[in-house]
Amino acid sequence: MRSHASQMRSTFTLSVLTAAISSALQAQPSTNQVIEEVVVRTHPLSAEGLAQPIAVVSGIELQRVLSTSLGETLRNVPGVNSASFGQAVGRPVIRGLGGPRVKVMEDRIDSLDVSVSSPDHMSMVEPFTADSIEVLKGPSTLLYGSGAIGGVVDVHTGRIPHEVPETLLGSFQVRDADNANQTAASGRLDGGAGNFAFHLDAFYRDADEYEIPGFAESNAMRALEEQDGHDDHDDHDDHSGDTEAFGILPNSQLEAAGGAFGASYIGERSFIGFSLSNYDAKYGLPGHSHSHHDDHGDEHDDDHKDEHDDDHNDEHDDHHDAHGDEEGGAVLDLAQTRFDLEAGMENPLAGIQALNFRLGYNDYEHVEFEGSGEAGTVFATEALESRLELTHDAFGFEGASGIQISSREFSAIGEEAFVQPVDTQTFGLFYVGQRRFGELGLEVGVRYEHVDQDPTTGEKRSFDLGSASLGLIQPLGERWTLSGQLDYSARAPVAEELFSDGPHLATQSVEIGDSSLNEETAANLSAMLRYAFASVDFSLSAYITDFGDFIYEANTGTEIDELP
Repeated sequence: MRSHASQMRSTFTLSVLTAAISSALQAQPSTNQVIEEVVVRTHPLSAEGLAQPIAVVSGIELQRVLSTSLGETLRNVPGVNSASFGQAVGRPVIRGLGGPRVKVMEDRIDSLDVSVSSPDHMSMVEPFTADSIEVLKGPSTLLYGSGAIGGVVDVHTGRIPHEVPETLLGSFQVRDADNANQTAASGRLDGGAGNFAFHLDAFYRDADEYEIPGFAESNAMRALEEQDGHDDHDDHDDHSGDTEAFGILPNSQLEAAGGAFGASYIGERSFIGFSLSNYDAKYGLPGHSHSHHDDHGDEHDDDHKDEHDDDHNDEHDDHHDAHGDEEGGAVLDLAQTRFDLEAGMENPLAGIQALNFRLGYNDYEHVEFEGSGEAGTVFATEALESRLELTHDAFGFEGASGIQISSREFSAIGEEAFVQPVDTQTFGLFYVGQRRFGELGLEVGVRYEHVDQDPTTGEKRSFDLGSASLGLIQPLGERWTLSGQLDYSARAPVAEELFSDGPHLATQSVEIGDSSLNEETAANLSAMLRYAFASVDFSLSAYITDFGDFIYEANTGTEIDELP
């Protein structure tokens, strides 16, 4: 990894966000337009509009765009793309930034999985369980920490009820697609009586290998292999299974299932509830070759592999089926159990309008099986995140302040363990507030964050981070609104950027971290013009971001085991 300190790295993008015009546009009898209320839970200052661009996908629109991954579900939201790795993996990319710069959350708590560690790792936030999905575009570090320097995707599930339904509510859906024989089913049930409410949901997805036009390998790759007479590529072909594949994408199958139970006690001014969820999945990694680990991989595995292989192999043998026996088919088998707790109270103290406490605990593990069926690398994480948020009035500002604490124990054991076990501790304090001066709206925010990265071997790294923002919202008549925001934010390097040292076969490279990296900083200026009239909703946004000490992968010009 390398940081670019001598010259600031800049990006500029001008994008037309939305011009959604309904075919049912009709003249209104009055000049006063009724605008549909959009509830935003991710940001506490959303009641009167935000200077920061935000997108909400819910209701019929969400049902229409649902896909097998979160990234694919959101790929048509302006400014959002999907970083895919087959049909199972698709992590959101916001304004060209992804990975450790975009925070994916479930009900305002981090996903707490290992999807940031590698582009072939699946996110455990399931779009089929969503009530709504909110996207904060641009730096969101004030509320959610340095991992949100590029933006936030928050999936709201309703798994912890906030009110008692008047009647029993249920829904069920089944989807089918001919390509890959994709089948998906999901259902939920919400009910309660007296002061108690409950929630149940479950989902199941299954898909075969994708059907494609032509060969799985590109013409250039096939020509190169023919030119070399396969002499230098036999090892690749034995494991990739793609050389002569025609009409299908080998090893692109997917099977996933999960569900959750939640319950709450709801009083007149307070509530407390919990949810317990489970997620199991097995999916193939297209083109994922396991042939380049012989020398360099053994160098890193000797100290860790033996003591863990026996336990993990036994634990996952019963999950391994015919998919794992396909030649060249690296298969990832994962299991996750998550527990969430939430409590809230209205007017707990003088000057405090509301109090909300959230806690999430996640136990995650996956095994990457070789094409022969042999268990390979085991990725595991045990993580906890909590946040306490107070909504209040102070000095004429309506705002929210809070504390956020997280702890993560991460390990990767096996032939593809390109990063050593690392413990990460994070502590953050934040404040955001808004005030109106006539029609002009002012938004301010600050955050302090401390991050500790403690590897099994090597020096511990600590980072002290500061972020701040200033936003303005100015109505221009009844239908137009102009807003702008200035942000300064900082991001601590993640464990993979600091301590990687080995072959990472998902990226077909040997990744070597830099434990001396500094924090990454970003200065962002954005502006947005909005128009709303009847059934027409239009917005135009522009932004420019200057990064300092931008962390990126740089090719050293050398190779190890034929990997750059």
